[in-house]
Amino acid sequence: MKHPYIVLRIVWALVLTFCAIVVAIYESGLCADGIFVADKAYEFYWSLLLDAVTLAFIPMALRLYKFDYVVRSIRNGGRLTEFYWGLLRQAMLGIPMIASMFLYYLYMSPSFGYLGAILFLSHFFIFPNK
Repeated sequence: MKHPYIVLRIVWALVLTFCAIVVAIYESGLCADGIFVADKAYEFYWSLLLDAVTLAFIPMALRLYKFDYVVRSIRNGGRLTEFYWGLLRQAMLGIPMIASMFLYYLYMSPSFGYLGAILFLSHFFIFPNK
């Protein structure tokens, strides 16, 4: 792979664009929101899972390139290995952000919105550069 940073930047921008499009769809009223608002038990389970994932993934994604195993792997593997680690790093913040966005609109619970906002802000700290 010649230019892994370009691909990683495209993936980084696609995650944010996807979230913006889904927010625009729900906020414009094209999709019904709050369809699971009465189901408090599953909301609690989802909230518990997403809180734990967010608390584990944010520090891990921000410090991923400081772990010895990752540094050795990148030194031995080259650009492709660095691309895979960068993609994993983006997935660690992007997938929970997309999940919290959908869960916010399904349950209309502010806790999912707050998690999404925290992950959104953390996403800017993993912008791929050389």
